[in-house]
Amino acid sequence: MHIIRLLSKTVYDLKALHFVLPLLLIAGYVSASQESPDSYKKENHNQASHEQKVQALFALINLPAVYRREVEKIVASQKDQIDHFEYFEDVIREWATQVTGWEVLQPKIAELYKSSFTEAELNDMLVFYGSETGQKFLQLQPLISTRIRQMGTEAAQQNRGRLKTMLQNRAEELKRMGLIKSKPANTENNNNEGVGGE
Repeated sequence: MHIIRLLSKTVYDLKALHFVLPLLLIAGYVSASQESPDSYKKENHNQASHEQKVQALFALINLPAVYRREVEKIVASQKDQIDHFEYFEDVIREWATQVTGWEVLQPKIAELYKSSFTEAELNDMLVFYGSETGQKFLQLQPLISTRIRQMGTEAAQQNRGRLKTMLQNRAEELKRMGLIKSKPANTENNNNEGVGGE
């Protein structure tokens, strides 16, 4: 793939990452922090500012590490898109870090959280994700999400024949209505005969 095209795809992927990652907490694609839940008791953070509560939440769900891992996944996803990727990998990583690294985007992400959640709501999240149940959710949700995706993929694969039949039925209906035309019969054979006849 041409370098310019590769970078365009990388920009698109990282742009999507910028909007998606701040919401990963809700989707559950995070790992439990090593912080003790006791450090997030409600009486401790009730007096904190809005900004401090956002930063405490980031620490609790380990969002910086999640963000860095996702950026690495995007870098790795380019491996099959360009020849001699090993010569360009560090360039892509350096650019991604300078432009969309956690340290660069963290202020904007913090503002997004502050505009999305009230201080009372942040209090509730800090209490929940600091509890044993919240920590269990953080630990298990990635596995649950993976399994849900697998179930969807398996169901789709097992019913591919059904989709083919449904599409064929619709195509026949559209042909009867004159909305689409049938492909000429034996086009491939006729072409082959023509070539052979020459």
